[in-house]
Amino acid sequence: MRVTFLILAFLVLILAIPSFASAQDYSYLGGVDFGEPLGISLKKPIGAQQQLEGYINVSLDGIDPGSRILISLIKQDTSFPYPISRVVEKEFSLVDILDEQNIDYALDSDGNLISDDFFLINLAPLDIKMPDLVYPDDYNLNTLWLLSVTFGNSDYQTLNAISTPFEVKPLPIAVVYPLYNALNKPVEFNASLSHSPKPNTALTTFEWDFGDGHSKTTTKPVVNHTYTKADNYTLKLKITDEDGLIGIGIFEVEISSSFTIKDRIQRKIDLLNHFINSLTNNTFETEMAMQTINTDALFQRLNNLMSEYDVAVTLPASEREQALADLELELLQVEVPIKIYDSSVLESEFFPDASIIQPNYVKLVSGKGIIKPNTANAIALWQQENVNIHLNAQVKSVLYQTEKQELFSIVNLRITSSSEGPYYLILFLPGDVLGYKGQYNVQEIPPGVLGFTINNPGTQEITLATNTLDLTQIKGFASPDLNTLNVMETVTCGNGICEPTETRQSCPEDCGKAPSGLVIFLIILFVLAGAVAIFFVWYKKPKGYPHRLFKNKRDFDNILNFIRKNLPRKNQLEIKSMLLKVGWKPEQINYAMGKVLRERIKEGARLRELKPSKRRPIFRFKRPIKRTLPIKKI
Repeated sequence: MRVTFLILAFLVLILAIPSFASAQDYSYLGGVDFGEPLGISLKKPIGAQQQLEGYINVSLDGIDPGSRILISLIKQDTSFPYPISRVVEKEFSLVDILDEQNIDYALDSDGNLISDDFFLINLAPLDIKMPDLVYPDDYNLNTLWLLSVTFGNSDYQTLNAISTPFEVKPLPIAVVYPLYNALNKPVEFNASLSHSPKPNTALTTFEWDFGDGHSKTTTKPVVNHTYTKADNYTLKLKITDEDGLIGIGIFEVEISSSFTIKDRIQRKIDLLNHFINSLTNNTFETEMAMQTINTDALFQRLNNLMSEYDVAVTLPASEREQALADLELELLQVEVPIKIYDSSVLESEFFPDASIIQPNYVKLVSGKGIIKPNTANAIALWQQENVNIHLNAQVKSVLYQTEKQELFSIVNLRITSSSEGPYYLILFLPGDVLGYKGQYNVQEIPPGVLGFTINNPGTQEITLATNTLDLTQIKGFASPDLNTLNVMETVTCGNGICEPTETRQSCPEDCGKAPSGLVIFLIILFVLAGAVAIFFVWYKKPKGYPHRLFKNKRDFDNILNFIRKNLPRKNQLEIKSMLLKVGWKPEQINYAMGKVLRERIKEGARLRELKPSKRRPIFRFKRPIKRTLPIKKI
């Protein structure tokens, strides 16, 4: 009978589940039953683990009995190119999980033998549990959940896997307040904070079990009930949404025979102490939560109310009633946190993406580097080869009796690098950083962008708290020193622009064709001819004009005329002093004075040559000799 059932189950799976062929030309056929038809869905509440149950049907053809089996829960975002993450992974030996009683043979629809080693893997004793899920990340339409079974030899040289998709459905969440009241007084239980995680999904029914033998079903989230005996009761609320999914909440209700305002104040003080004690041992997250909620101020406010109550009860009756009424109104406004929970979780990898890489931020952090056109692509390639960045972030929210509130986000980064020497992590984090868990070499460049300097290879952990609540805005990349990058220069021909990376040889259509040898010779000959012509023009140009000392010829003529005019009446020192006073430079004065003096010397010599000399004989011992001076041509 059991064999017949297995064969029938296997035939159904053949029709519903695809097979995966291996290189050895044999198939692994698999399916998972989660308690619903064809095992395609699994209902579970948010924030609660659920153990997977059912069987995996496997053919043993070609599998070594000593093989290892890896069973994985895989989460895949079908809207993203590389969104696969293994959230649960357990490894077993085939011998350990093989049940000899379940080994049988399998036939196809025509009765042909498919396998004589067909067996079932029972999931229940393997203790494979779904993780704590968060809506909408783990429940949206783009999320595909797979149970994967991978077979391999002892070295995992040959891997063959089967996988079965299934759907995870979020259940409604029940929230009730208040959870205490006085005896024989009606308590109004309010479940208006109960909700379905799916947007625009209404709750249709509320089934109340008050724990004292009474129950009631309503379509509204509010119900009244009176307890007739002082005790602690277990209140159960079963809620159903319009999709038929059911969520259950269990609460403890305290009913006291004399529940005064003082008792209620003390109750909130006890709840606050319980909340603080329930916080995790993670000191960083605990400190951030207490700082954000400001538990010290909350304690102070409740203690002040207790003191006001002690004063109010001593007042005359005419004043006491009003004082207690005011005190009760103020007490209603004091919200005590019940618990901290993760309202959103994001786990992903920072894959290299040149579109978000900004090399100028790397240059700002490192203080050096040259940015080239392809630097962003070079950084992406370097990150792909050297660095893995894993992100795990959670939005921490607080649940009160009447409301819930998002507080802050915890961002955990695990960076694994094989690169020697310092490298830089650029993190895009909109919002403000509330605190760091540890000491990091970090700077903000500009606001909303953090630059970390990491000096050591291996694995580094970075944890920080931020008021950024949209986790999808967190992005980042890693880069080495820009000067160490191997940037490939690209040549883009045909755009009509001769870029620095293009030459006439590599891109003649943009930079023009290279000239022939004859053209180059004629150009050189023309340049040489021009150089010779310029030399002769320069050589023939009159020399002596002092270009270096005077701005123009007019200035030069002015100072010459001044010296010529005054030199006969004044000495050189007086003329030089006069010129210095009006702003002439000593080197200008000296040059002009020298020129005028040389002119006067030449002029005097010329006049002596032109002036007739007294004709008187020059007597010598024997005869006079007549001597005439040559006339110089003017």
